[in-house]
Amino acid sequence: MEINIGSTIRQLRSHRELTLKELAEQTDLSLSYLSLIERNKRDPSLSNLAKIAKAFDLPPSILIFISSDINGHHGTQAAIAEQMMLVVKDLFEDDERFPALP
Repeated sequence: MEINIGSTIRQLRSHRELTLKELAEQTDLSLSYLSLIERNKRDPSLSNLAKIAKAFDLPPSILIFISSDINGHHGTQAAIAEQMMLVVKDLFEDDERFPALP
């Protein structure tokens, strides 16, 4: 399973019309570090991922899940991943804080 956390963070940030500087201020992380994460040049630590998720008012687990490639699963895992994605989409369908999920 591939996780593309940087692209998801960038998409959420753009959807919320936050600049990288504003996200850096909200998370107390450097602008350059966040830029590296968004470009998938660095992976955030769990504590930094929690800070970023908090800025989007999301549990870190949901941020990771919506960043994962469910196409990498097979058989039962694929069916479970698809069902989980449907639940997550349903939860956030009418929530203007989040862009449309894949």
